[in-house]
Amino acid sequence: MQRQYSGTAGRIENSHVAVYLGYSVAAMPDQPKRPLSELLPGECVQATITSHQPWGITAKLNEDEPVGASLDTIRRRSEPSVRLLAKDLPPVGTTVELVVGEVRSWHDEPWVWVDLTSN
Repeated sequence: MQRQYSGTAGRIENSHVAVYLGYSVAAMPDQPKRPLSELLPGECVQATITSHQPWGITAKLNEDEPVGASLDTIRRRSEPSVRLLAKDLPPVGTTVELVVGEVRSWHDEPWVWVDLTSN
């Protein structure tokens, strides 16, 4: 099954990762952001890819207060869904569904970092 992913970077068709990632075709209007205190491990979140790094991706959580977020594909390579994602990373600007792995304090602004994973 193929799905089209869209975002500011354009569209791609992806038959390998579609089972594991959601997609978004329209931007949501500005809504109040959910407080970070409600962000729990195991929870699915909508995230926009902000960069590709040698170790994985960084992302912006779309429905939550501003926070640092990333998915380390090297550290999480033992997870089957992350291995599939790492083979064909979504382009920067694409909105995908990821999973909160851990929420932890951070040494610099934004002071909280969300370690993401895939489902």
